[in-house]
Amino acid sequence: GLSLSRKSDKGHPDSVTHQTAFDLNDVIDRDYEYIASTNDDGWLVGGGEPGPPMSYKLPAKDSAHVEIMRIGTFNPEWGGIAEKEIVDVLTSGKILIPQIEVLPTAVVANGDRPPELEIRFDMPYGPDFVDIKAQLPPNWQLRFIHNQLFKHFYNPSRFCPGAFHSTIVRKAEFRSDSVRMNNIQTQLCS
Repeated sequence: GLSLSRKSDKGHPDSVTHQTAFDLNDVIDRDYEYIASTNDDGWLVGGGEPGPPMSYKLPAKDSAHVEIMRIGTFNPEWGGIAEKEIVDVLTSGKILIPQIEVLPTAVVANGDRPPELEIRFDMPYGPDFVDIKAQLPPNWQLRFIHNQLFKHFYNPSRFCPGAFHSTIVRKAEFRSDSVRMNNIQTQLCS
């Protein structure tokens, strides 16, 4: 997958920075003004959870990422792919990996009850195959890499986790329906 983690003085001290385009602390509700509660993982982005005394949640590093393909297991006998095979293919140049620039397209509450809040990275339209000079659609790199991986690795346990997204927080209980998602959606995608 694509790591979106970012170290922050508001998060876990062992979090690492893999991107500087998004400071998700600008949009998450660390003061619980709109969110009443979450599960024990707390915030998965923005540096993660610092733990006591800064937070009453379990300490956890930032784990923000966009899953491109789930392989299942490293055991081929169970329908997976050996780790060595993955490394060999990715270092061989058979899978073309362009510079990845992603653009958030939405923040959604998934169908779980209570929901996970997710940042979506959709490709809102397909490429223009007639005008080869036309700009490629936002987030095309995720689909490009995903398609190559699915074509190359054909194993029973491979899986696409749905729309490209990064989970912000799990089991989000909102203080009221009137504030549900409006604050985060407005700040992140405007």
